[in-house]
Amino acid sequence: MLQDIAPSVFCLNELNPGARCIVIVASSHGDPGPLGVLANPTAARIPGDVIDRLLWDDLTELVAEYLGYVRLIPVHGACASGIVGLLEAKSVLDSGLFDVAVLLAADSISLLAYTGFQNIGAMSKVGCRPFSGAEEGMTTGEGAVALLLAGPNCRLPPGPRVQVLGGACTCDGEGMVEPSTSGLVATIGTALASAQVSPAQVEFVYWHGTGTARNDMTEASTARAIWPDGNVPTGTASKGLLGHTMGAAAGFSVASAAETLVSGTLPGIPYRIDEKFADLNLAATNRHGQFTRGMCVAMGFGGINAAILLENLDK
Repeated sequence: MLQDIAPSVFCLNELNPGARCIVIVASSHGDPGPLGVLANPTAARIPGDVIDRLLWDDLTELVAEYLGYVRLIPVHGACASGIVGLLEAKSVLDSGLFDVAVLLAADSISLLAYTGFQNIGAMSKVGCRPFSGAEEGMTTGEGAVALLLAGPNCRLPPGPRVQVLGGACTCDGEGMVEPSTSGLVATIGTALASAQVSPAQVEFVYWHGTGTARNDMTEASTARAIWPDGNVPTGTASKGLLGHTMGAAAGFSVASAAETLVSGTLPGIPYRIDEKFADLNLAATNRHGQFTRGMCVAMGFGGINAAILLENLDK
């Protein structure tokens, strides 16, 4: 992933000699290796090297070794890590501390995460199908997303430009593993205010959509609260196709939303949507149009909520 984004970073550096670059590594649990040992019921004791690796994030260290000397910030915001990291990138760029930021959102399948979700009944036996009414649960996945952000004073090469308008991340403290409608509503409200965008100006939403009963109903009630007139923008969710990639999941949503703004295609949900989620105005098939503005929503264990607004600067 870093190899794929490197040419774009080099291009920005050539256009902006001396640009200060920072890399933000967003993950729900970093290197899953030592955590997997904790989930192994046959382990009689925890080896000393595992304890050391629990205290130091190997994933961040691996990125640092690959890139050489570069400023790095690790961000852990559970399954909202991608958006939390992106908002951190926007903050350091807007403040002028750095000129260029690379967000790397990544997670691999972890025995600890799989066991944990299985034990609380959140895993599906047939595959993740958010908003289908089956409410079977989620399917674990893995993946990585890299996004390149340029500060307000950077010269940019020709091509499509998508701007992060604003966003918010909060911790509502209402539950360790269950989402909160009031917490998510408050976060989206703060994100809209940060972006100076009204609910009516949002043209599409990438919902978190894990496929669990509590998640799906929480997002439906959130939509009713944010758009009480019923004019909810078209929505979609990607976990039915990608699985739940944990710390990378929100990064995939943001990358997909950016592609929607550039290409004019909002991917539909490839299965029947239950009528009790009609409030979400979900796309059953691909939608095509000239999109200007969209929003991504994410939630994570510990009461974490995050939302971000994107805009196509070429529309």
